Amino acid sequence: MLMGLLKPCTAQQQTEQQLAELIESLSHISDENLDYAEVLDRINYYRSHPLNLNTASEAELKEFILLSPLQISSLLNHIKENGALFDLLELQAVEHFDLNVIQQLLPFLSIGLPNSLNGLDFADFLGAKHDLIIRFKQDLQKREGYQVSDSTQSRYEGSPQYLLMRYRYVLNKYIGAGINLEKDAGEHLYSKSAGLFDYRSAYISLKSIGPVQKLVIGDYDLQFGQGLTLWSGLSFGKSSDVNTLVKPEVGLKPYSSFNEGLFFRGLATTIGLGTIKFTSFYSSRKLDASQDQNMEVGSINLSGLHRTATEIERQKNLKYKCYGGVLEWKSSDLNLGMIAFHSGFDQPFASGDQPYNLFDFHGKTLNNYGFSANYTIGNSYLFSEIAQSSSGGRAFLAGILTSLSPKLSLGLHYRNYPKSYHSFFNAALSESSSSNNENGFYAVLNFKFDRKWEWSYFVDYFVFPWLRYGVDAPSDGFEMLSQLSYQPNKRLQLIGLYKIEQKQENDDQEQTFHFLETVKSQRIRIDLRYWINKLIQIRNRLETIQTRSERSYLTYQELQYKPLQSKLSFNCRFTLFKVPSYDSRIYTYQPDVLYQTSIRLFQNEGMQFLANLRYRLQRGLDCWLNYVSFRYTNLDRIGSGLNEIAGNKASELKIQIRYQF
Repeated sequence: MLMGLLKPCTAQQQTEQQLAELIESLSHISDENLDYAEVLDRINYYRSHPLNLNTASEAELKEFILLSPLQISSLLNHIKENGALFDLLELQAVEHFDLNVIQQLLPFLSIGLPNSLNGLDFADFLGAKHDLIIRFKQDLQKREGYQVSDSTQSRYEGSPQYLLMRYRYVLNKYIGAGINLEKDAGEHLYSKSAGLFDYRSAYISLKSIGPVQKLVIGDYDLQFGQGLTLWSGLSFGKSSDVNTLVKPEVGLKPYSSFNEGLFFRGLATTIGLGTIKFTSFYSSRKLDASQDQNMEVGSINLSGLHRTATEIERQKNLKYKCYGGVLEWKSSDLNLGMIAFHSGFDQPFASGDQPYNLFDFHGKTLNNYGFSANYTIGNSYLFSEIAQSSSGGRAFLAGILTSLSPKLSLGLHYRNYPKSYHSFFNAALSESSSSNNENGFYAVLNFKFDRKWEWSYFVDYFVFPWLRYGVDAPSDGFEMLSQLSYQPNKRLQLIGLYKIEQKQENDDQEQTFHFLETVKSQRIRIDLRYWINKLIQIRNRLETIQTRSERSYLTYQELQYKPLQSKLSFNCRFTLFKVPSYDSRIYTYQPDVLYQTSIRLFQNEGMQFLANLRYRLQRGLDCWLNYVSFRYTNLDRIGSGLNEIAGNKASELKIQIRYQF
């Protein structure tokens, strides 16, 4: 699914760079707090556990996430008709694979003999792989929330250190377990109410044991269809890569993220019998919620922060239960799925008192039903999903991904999400953050002129049939992005991006009734990347955003040193920015420690220095050091409220240790 974003680089650099470029392409709509680590975690898994193409099922190829639906279909048909592969370079004979793509996939694939759970002995368990990560982070300047001495005032109750522990156990691909522990800055490491570490997550997973294809006890995600009915965990939206149009329908998988939002906790299993498989699940957990005097829920807090007395009071004050099932039927070309699940809370939700809240979910229970289908015909992949909620709404989407020629790929997507449709677990392609109150048509095109030139384009037209926050009437808008990439040789790459977005919003007049006005923004980005040799890369960027009343600028230069076998590798970046306000903000992806993906929001005026260093202490033991420092030229105080820092400098230090044994 992500192969369109892979660029020539060393095998060690591939996973980090491909994820960076994907997130970079989504940065204009990304939340800087989203956790992309689960994608990098999954890709890195195949580095040490290469996927056996000769034995991989369709479900396993989808979990691999580096292949498009057309590539998966072509590969399975080729093996069915011609037998097992004897060499990975035979993929050149498979449609939708070329030599460049194959070379990029080589570090993650194999054609070796399959392993089997039968016959495992005690030595196999002793030979299992363990992965332990400990991460520490702290601001180097003191924030206002830690300096309040009066216990009656709002303050951060805990210490300013951030601490994370992550453990993974893997036995082949059949048995796995994981534990996540996290303390956010401002939280207590131990408290009577929460215990040790504010956030705790764990799972045990089994795969391919007779008819039981998957079994997860503990925390898990469910990803079915195209995200309209039932999808938890990370999901990518609009992008310049045509292959990200279709979501990889992974199904049941262990939950490995540190986001403390909506995931499942309990028991889930997938049982397969021939062409039919059934996934059943039960989940029970507690969520953070804001409640009024009548104990009605206004909103669910997904931040997972419990630093102040108010945040601690809201901690796990809402009980939530969810159960249901997914029935799937699969043939070589056609896949069908039916979804049904129930959500229940111990306190009712209340609609807000503003006109745009009129169709919000209210009550204590919600039932969701869905039907999904996808069909491969020739060089085209068709997909659709229809979803119904007991609150009355019926949503629909449909699309096609097609290869018009070896050089030209096209994706089309239509969506219709009514204002009365509700689901707590949906992540379908949309302009807004939730898949309701929106209709739209989206088209994406990728064209490879030759080995040097590549052009990507998408356009999205959307309509909001009902009011929204800050928009006091039905509205519409469009978004267009065009990206041109030029790579004359292996050492030089130039990328130019132009994006325009136009929406209707309330005017800025101080009056009771607002009229809508068209708000337009334009973005231009130029990236120059130069490989001095196989070890050193230089990256330069210039980006500007023009809104209706202001223009913002950002430029950086970055040096990357990543030798294949050396104990030491590092990135350093220097950034200058001038961003007048939040309306013209700029998001930028930044290098960070392993499994930590960082998207920074730039605002105000100043400079930033970043250094990210990795050192291998010994085999299996690595250490990362990440330092980020901002210095503002137009501020004498940074932030506001409890997050405020006196002065014009803000910096943080992060240390991470990884031990594999």
